[in-house]
Amino acid sequence: PERRQLASEARMGKRGRGDAAGSYLDPEGYRYLTGIYTHPLSPSNGDLAEHRMVLYDKIGPGPHYCHWNCGKLLEWGGHKGIFTDHLDGNKLYNDPENLVPSCLRCNWGRSRVY
Repeated sequence: PERRQLASEARMGKRGRGDAAGSYLDPEGYRYLTGIYTHPLSPSNGDLAEHRMVLYDKIGPGPHYCHWNCGKLLEWGGHKGIFTDHLDGNKLYNDPENLVPSCLRCNWGRSRVY
């Protein structure tokens, strides 16, 4: 429905996110969108990790609890902030239903399992 369309547009850099010139994969295998200057998570260079943008658009600014029930209440930003966790472990599958907020410890612990 409309939510999937909005998520799809978000992944393509639309929806008022600035003029997205394209995308690239970083050395760790995450997709970054370029030219994203107006999103709340956008860095000054405009290169925003797609999975972070999609999760932010899904859950909003926060605070949010870690999905893995460790009890940590998280905000966006910093090493103690929200990490975007892919439920299926696929770094390129950035569908909103596949993304959850995670703390650093839970995110790293799960990444060793894959």
